[in-house]
Amino acid sequence: MVKEKRAQEVDDSASYLRSKKPLRATRGIELPHWSYRRLLSVLLGLAAAGSGAYALHRYIHSSPRFRVDAEVGNLRIAGLKLLDGEKIRGIFAGDLGLSMNAVALEQRRRQVEQLPWVRRASVGRIWPNKIAVYIEERSPIAFLRLPQEGGTRLIDAEGVILTPLEGKQFDLHVVKGIDPAMDAGARKMRMNLFARLRDALDAQQPRFGAFVSEIDIGDPKNAVVSVLYKDEVIDLRMGNEHLRHRFEVFLKYIDTWKSKFGPIASADLRFEDQVTVTPVKRS
Repeated sequence: MVKEKRAQEVDDSASYLRSKKPLRATRGIELPHWSYRRLLSVLLGLAAAGSGAYALHRYIHSSPRFRVDAEVGNLRIAGLKLLDGEKIRGIFAGDLGLSMNAVALEQRRRQVEQLPWVRRASVGRIWPNKIAVYIEERSPIAFLRLPQEGGTRLIDAEGVILTPLEGKQFDLHVVKGIDPAMDAGARKMRMNLFARLRDALDAQQPRFGAFVSEIDIGDPKNAVVSVLYKDEVIDLRMGNEHLRHRFEVFLKYIDTWKSKFGPIASADLRFEDQVTVTPVKRS
């Protein structure tokens, strides 16, 4: 009886010890052995570094050596061609005499970029006590006629409308057809058309830009060019492609058209092998 019980225990044990699937062994991560002395040394080092950084921060914040002082030219402005630097200096007026660390560079950059005629700005520190400001000004590429406002403005390639600067002169074409209420994308699209037309007329010899008195870009798919030709103003509907070729067609055939139709009010040059000529209405 005892033998049967013992045999049963052995069988059960053997059944338990047998593995139905092979065991998978993985390598454990060996953790470094840190002694209390070494750990204490690291903690003391971190504390010393933090204390040193804090001391350096306090030194920079309180030392006269690290204060912005306009009287010795420590506010440096570069990139100005058209703008007066006084407005930019005014933005930093509250920072003069403060620690370099106290100057909010990103905030000042945004303030500078809000000024008219400033396209982009960057502001940085030049240690120990100088603030550097670099300005990228907007560059107008045309005069914009605004009949509804009774005046003329300037406009850049991105469609940003600019108020003329006192004492600054520009030799640019005149455009119309842009309303200040248009969104930025619509204005930029029309100025892209103007820029392509300008380049087509003047990028190579002979240059035809001198014939142009005004360009209507109200329709971004059809530039209407007012041309002064032999003391007559003629409107040319140019479309938005093959611009130089179409202007050359006008110059080649205008005298023929005038001989046939008399004074010409306009010509539609948008279609291949066909030009629609509109004579001046006689009263």
